[in-house]
Amino acid sequence: MVNGGLGTGKSIVAMNAFIYLLKQEKNIRFIAPNVSFKEAIIDILAKHKKDTKKKLKEVFLGSMGLYDCETLTFDVLIVDEAHRLKRKGTYMYKGDSQVDDVIRSSKVNIFFSDDNQRIRPDDEGFVGLIKSTAKKHNSKIIEINLKAQFRCFGAEGYINWITHVLQIEDTANFDGWDKESFEFKIETNIYSDNSLDSLSSLIMLSHFY
Repeated sequence: MVNGGLGTGKSIVAMNAFIYLLKQEKNIRFIAPNVSFKEAIIDILAKHKKDTKKKLKEVFLGSMGLYDCETLTFDVLIVDEAHRLKRKGTYMYKGDSQVDDVIRSSKVNIFFSDDNQRIRPDDEGFVGLIKSTAKKHNSKIIEINLKAQFRCFGAEGYINWITHVLQIEDTANFDGWDKESFEFKIETNIYSDNSLDSLSSLIMLSHFY
């Protein structure tokens, strides 16, 4: 279990671990529950080379297709955005639990997760469930917490303030942050020119991160 909030480097650590294990010639797959994220990573790594992209698609998988894998099929499964793993009843998913699918079908499984980033009712990959499922399979659990902030100039005060404003949890930064380093606006009309400029900037920043 690798736990960390937004901007703590989970995806970077996941990719570095993945590349290292590939070089060790392990039977490994990178699981990305978010399809758009998976496709973006493949495009970046392939650098527009069709043959490379085809090979990468063999080692980058979505989370839907593991339900019928044999037990211990893979040496290692790395799951980025594990909080987006789905439960039984999710559209087009034929299994009972994607968390169980991952643990059952691999000798070693590495979950990169943040409970606060679950956004849909059928997202089941929270830390408690992953741990309880691992114990059911008699897995040894190693937990690592990433805390350093690498976005927003590393300003933890700003992140904590956003966390408080969105009522994710109470923090000591309810009064604000270093306002000289950031610009914060509230727009009353999303269709105004200023709002559209702000929205375009936000989309570009979201894509970059």
